[in-house]
Amino acid sequence: MGTQYEDIKDDFSRLKKRFPGLEVIDAITNPTAVGLVMADIYKDFRKEFQEQYSLRIKIEYPQLFPLETIKVYDIDNRIKWEKIPCEHWHINPDGALCTHHEREMKKIKPINRSFMVVHNALALFYAYKHYLKTHQWILADLPHGNAAIQVLDREARIKRK
Repeated sequence: MGTQYEDIKDDFSRLKKRFPGLEVIDAITNPTAVGLVMADIYKDFRKEFQEQYSLRIKIEYPQLFPLETIKVYDIDNRIKWEKIPCEHWHINPDGALCTHHEREMKKIKPINRSFMVVHNALALFYAYKHYLKTHQWILADLPHGNAAIQVLDREARIKRK
């Protein structure tokens, strides 16, 4: 682990390889990036189709990065939460997408955590689009708060058996 600036620079470089639409808008004061992200499957499609299946996000790096994970925001508000049942809402009070529980992230290698956050943000977006068409939610939801900890503990006990 290098300096925080080096860690952020390396992390962003890895993200940029997977999501070339991302650009750094502030590298020093408040490390932030913005841009369109999409699943690899859509990268060779026509621009109109890419736009339909892209999510424009803002990534904020926390002051304690890499000990804390990045936050991702749907800056164009493409996900209209009021159109889906509230039990599937994955948005934090500050507007960041809720892409994981911190205990889940501890199982992921630090070098892969930012990718997982962006990947999960895209998964939320695609699940939302699917719900609008079918009225079926395709993601497994982890409850919020203490209920999430109970589920994660139960899963850990099952895996140890």
